[in-house]
Amino acid sequence: MPPLEGCVYLSSRVLECAAAVQGVIPMEMEYLKNITGGCRVPLKGSIDSFMWTESFKEAYCIVHIKGRYFKLYLHDSDGQLLSPVLMSHLLKEMYDEASKNPNEMDPCMYSYLKRDRWAEIHQILRSDAHNEQVFQSVARSAFVIHLLDGIETFQESLDSIGDTQLQMWCDRSLNIVVNSAGYVYICCEHSHCDAVLLSSLYSDLFLIGKTYLVTPEGKIDASKFSPNTHFPDYKEIRWNIPRELSSSYQETKQEILRNPNLKTRLCFKRIYVDKSLIKVSGMGPDSFFQSVIFWAYYKKHRKIVNAYQPGTLMFFRKGRTENTRPVNRAKVEFVTRMEDDGALSDAERVELLRKSANFQHQQTRLASVGQGCDRHLFGLYLIAKGTGVQSDFLDYVFSEGMDFPLCTSVCPTTLLPEVKPLLEQESNVPFCSIGGQFRPMEPNQYGIVYMTVCGKALNVTVTDLECSSESNAFEMGDTIEQCFYQVFDLLTRLHSSPKMDRN
Repeated sequence: MPPLEGCVYLSSRVLECAAAVQGVIPMEMEYLKNITGGCRVPLKGSIDSFMWTESFKEAYCIVHIKGRYFKLYLHDSDGQLLSPVLMSHLLKEMYDEASKNPNEMDPCMYSYLKRDRWAEIHQILRSDAHNEQVFQSVARSAFVIHLLDGIETFQESLDSIGDTQLQMWCDRSLNIVVNSAGYVYICCEHSHCDAVLLSSLYSDLFLIGKTYLVTPEGKIDASKFSPNTHFPDYKEIRWNIPRELSSSYQETKQEILRNPNLKTRLCFKRIYVDKSLIKVSGMGPDSFFQSVIFWAYYKKHRKIVNAYQPGTLMFFRKGRTENTRPVNRAKVEFVTRMEDDGALSDAERVELLRKSANFQHQQTRLASVGQGCDRHLFGLYLIAKGTGVQSDFLDYVFSEGMDFPLCTSVCPTTLLPEVKPLLEQESNVPFCSIGGQFRPMEPNQYGIVYMTVCGKALNVTVTDLECSSESNAFEMGDTIEQCFYQVFDLLTRLHSSPKMDRN
């Protein structure tokens, strides 16, 4: 494991937000609205005022290294957050200590079991009074940091997201995984808050940390932080593994590894785009990206499928998301006719793309103001079930109609206003988040997340299950990249023509 001083992601702001979003204060959507003012852009000053409350004075995190667990408080006795310099030093001490005597039987492995099996083992572990206290410590922690070694490159870091070596506590809503290559990824449950929003927020904080808190040599600048005084030392928390579990540990591990849905494949593409061409063509970026991704799916698989694209309902009390149902006649006509070589002119192809994108944009706007169909259908479904009314249509909608081979999501480019000027610098592209990823529920499905960074770069992650026979994340990623460049070549040809009406 390289010196953690070089890991710029463990910055003060990151720890503040991590302590805030999980465990210490329940992060329900209504509370998230209070921070963001009912939208995806935080109110001025709201982040700082949110962080510094009395609730955080006893905040701590759990550090998980080589099967061993350490409890680390995030503030000193004066209530000041631990500086990244001190944090790095303490993490290095824990890593060295764990490396001398790693724990071969790590209970977090059990959290990868199927739910009923995990519940059974969970009960066995908690029957021990000491283990019950350990469980409470983990559950009440602000977040869990996992330090993984044996990873040297960016591609190995991507691969490790699909195969975390069974070293991540899956029951925690927020896990921060730091690997030996210096990369960090955040595992956030979408169920407890808007994971897409958090992905963008962390990306902003990482870029701030890299820009203002790190020296040109890649070390944390100690002069940026006040020294901590009288800080509590970390302490190890140990598990008592019952004999009935320890004797079958390796057998259980193999049981987990035999699960065909365990491992995922993740393909990352950074595509350079020209937003001015999208704008002058009369389209919005998000709906434009959606149409091209849907074309890529059709190009690879030659079929039209149900798709899921969430839209926000944050303007409504306790609102979360709505499905915009992005499949429509305009989009189907676009993707099918784009495959008719030579049958259409450049202008006709762009017109089909414009109709597809603009219809998508209208559907997204309707969903955001409560006029999407899925939440209404769900309400009707509950009424039907509660009153005993039979509806073949609703039964279909919530069975085959909920099969989504293609699931997409967009990450906001930025949330914090101070990051905007940083995103105007193309040199910062390598230091921005790849955007996020989510694994599909079933084989032969894709999870696709995209995010624009620094104006010209579109980060796209494509995920599928390794056991899939029809889907392939790497081939799909190549097809998406090909389709984007084909479309931009088309727009470039069209807009360079003096006969083109740019209105």
